[in-house]
Amino acid sequence: MSISDFKKGIQELASLVEQKSVDKSKGDQLVVKMKLLQIQLESQEWSQAKQNNEQLQLSRTFYEVLIEYYLKTKDLSNFELTLPRIKVYYEDLKHLIGLSDRYYKILGLRLLYLLSFNKMSEFHSLLETISQVDQQNTFVAFSVKLERSFQVGNYSSVLDKKQDVPDQLYNVFLERILETIRYELGRSAEKAYKSLTIKEALSIFYLNDQASLQTYINSQEKEAQENGCKWEIQGDRLVFSKFEVDRGSKIDADRMIKRMLGYAHELEKII
Repeated sequence: MSISDFKKGIQELASLVEQKSVDKSKGDQLVVKMKLLQIQLESQEWSQAKQNNEQLQLSRTFYEVLIEYYLKTKDLSNFELTLPRIKVYYEDLKHLIGLSDRYYKILGLRLLYLLSFNKMSEFHSLLETISQVDQQNTFVAFSVKLERSFQVGNYSSVLDKKQDVPDQLYNVFLERILETIRYELGRSAEKAYKSLTIKEALSIFYLNDQASLQTYINSQEKEAQENGCKWEIQGDRLVFSKFEVDRGSKIDADRMIKRMLGYAHELEKII
């Protein structure tokens, strides 16, 4: 393996990420190839780190582009697995290779990821390691301001930030946050209104058209029924039809399940 082969692979993967629609099949094949090259590279570089700063920088760039690729293809499982890799280069090897041009972008994405998955203790732990100066960086500041708006319930501010993302990859996590907000707004709307005009509903739930509203209504069906409400579009209005929920049956069923699990546990002890 040559360094030029590895550089070429990184450039090819970066080009895929830049495309509006990623060829995932082609990308996944390239990622497998690049990971094999990376293993060979790391076997050389760790023993001679000081002499191989260029290789370390290339490895860092590979993981940065890999993170972007996984977000572009919405492969969050592999995104999560790659974070510890890039963390090594950002923290443990920073004294050898400094910071990259993508550093703040990835840092902001890490914060937004933690926020969108409600990992608040990890979010604040990471934030404590970031200097006040670095928190003013555009990428980092976006995630920090979003968290503050979200925590105080300033949902309109959070929703407005969708128009101000510093990079389109941020939308992957921002959409998760918006779904959480829409869920909370949906539960409030069920209690507060008998009906809304379609225009009002689109505005409240931050949706673009009636088709997206219908998709959202379908996604809320189970939660709405559990809360004694049925959502349906009637003419030019979204109607919240209330009904009584037989919670006693659900409670009895829950008790029966717990009792049966208890019996099973006791039986295991006997056996």
